[in-house]
Amino acid sequence: MEDSTTEKVEGLLKCGDTVGELGEEEKATRGDGKEEEGPTEEGAATPIPPWSKFKKRKIEESSSPRPTKVVLKERGEAVPSWTPPAAAAATAHPLGPAPASELERTDVFEVVSGLEKLPTIPEWSKDNLPKLLRSNAPERMREGPFCEAAVVDELWQEKARMDNLFDRGKGRIYRQVRARVFPSTVSGSANIGLSNRAGDKLWEVLEALDIWPSVINLARTEESPSGEDEAEMTVRYVDVCGGPGAFSARENVRTIGRGMSLKIDSTQTKEASCIWYKHLIDSEDFEAVWGPDGNVYSPANLEALEKSVEEVDKRGAHLVMGDGGFEVSVDKDGNHLENYQEVYSARIILSEVLTMVRACTKGGFLVCKLFDTFSAITASIIYVTTRLFDKCYIVKPQRSRVVNSERYLVGVGFKGRENPDYEVLMKAMEFCHSTCFTEDEGPESVVPVRLMEDDRKFQISLSQSIRELALRQTRALDIVMNAVDEAVARGKGGQRKGGKGKGRNRYGYH
Repeated sequence: MEDSTTEKVEGLLKCGDTVGELGEEEKATRGDGKEEEGPTEEGAATPIPPWSKFKKRKIEESSSPRPTKVVLKERGEAVPSWTPPAAAAATAHPLGPAPASELERTDVFEVVSGLEKLPTIPEWSKDNLPKLLRSNAPERMREGPFCEAAVVDELWQEKARMDNLFDRGKGRIYRQVRARVFPSTVSGSANIGLSNRAGDKLWEVLEALDIWPSVINLARTEESPSGEDEAEMTVRYVDVCGGPGAFSARENVRTIGRGMSLKIDSTQTKEASCIWYKHLIDSEDFEAVWGPDGNVYSPANLEALEKSVEEVDKRGAHLVMGDGGFEVSVDKDGNHLENYQEVYSARIILSEVLTMVRACTKGGFLVCKLFDTFSAITASIIYVTTRLFDKCYIVKPQRSRVVNSERYLVGVGFKGRENPDYEVLMKAMEFCHSTCFTEDEGPESVVPVRLMEDDRKFQISLSQSIRELALRQTRALDIVMNAVDEAVARGKGGQRKGGKGKGRNRYGYH
């Protein structure tokens, strides 16, 4: 949107419990690739929603200076050429591996529910708790309802190679090789001079689905409660767990923002903080709103955000975004826990989605960072999104490293509180959020697992995204680790003088 655009844009941000998201290479994550559309002219005809005519496509130009490929998978569409045929059941590994250059792209998968009406499901209560499981139980990942164990095992084998490398103090050479093999995800934003890729990845996600023009159109066509003319309409957005503000800094090119972040002790390290960027705090266009403490695990803080949104407009925000997460490495006995990051992150992801749904206006859009999607708890959060929004997608942006498990959940067209599924699903999320999590365990699923398994269209569409992204990640890790092994065999590097060369986050989320 050009500087001359007449809309006043106002944002609402919230950061909850992002811990350890700031690494040396960069301090956050996000972005996509498709030519950015200009501002919508006043009086122009309402555009046809782009998601109503999706088909597989490549996008040749991008608002990002880096070339980007976007591939959208329709339900039932053939899988990429490097996915093994059905006859190759002995291994999940691709038989015809794609070169590294073909692995760096933006993928979009539509996930759908095939049920016209949600069946009656039992309400969770203290007398009817969902099944509770240990966070680091292997069966939560390997025996998930939507992906065969062989796919998980082969991915974990590649990650085990990486664990061994970092344990030997060779982490530096891994990062060097990764940057050489997959150059699209080097640190920093080439778009607006940020020190991270977080804003870039957000915009890759928004552009892959043409969401930003649709957000502008939603704000333009929204009836003004005060009778203000169209030029004064506002675009409202919420950023949950987004400190230090890469989402918001990218948005702040066009918006006025409010933010809520986790309050921290002055003795905590910068990596453990969730403080917003100083230029956002200092800006007249940005106001930090803290609430009791900014922790999205606390129901009181979720209520504080909801009130903050209502102060701007009772209808809610047009765009709600979440970027929570924290580092998972080893336990006190030295056992690697990285494979369980998805499950350990389930609490903050559920907190974000619950917060964002509460804050969203009818017709609005949701974007939330996920990790792996093997477990039933993550699948259930995706399922809730398919029922509360007109469309649901899983997006892996090009600027999100192909060697990691990061991806984004996108909801398009919030159905509103009058949706008959809204109350029952919100109660299920609220109960699990407030009652079912401890340090070491959490609910198996937000909704009964059988409900998702019986929804055939959901099972097929989600399974496709899980399998394809896992196989691509496995192939990418194999390429990098083979190159690393060759470099180590030649005696090249990996060890820094005075240290082990062991990076804080080995899987490259930063």
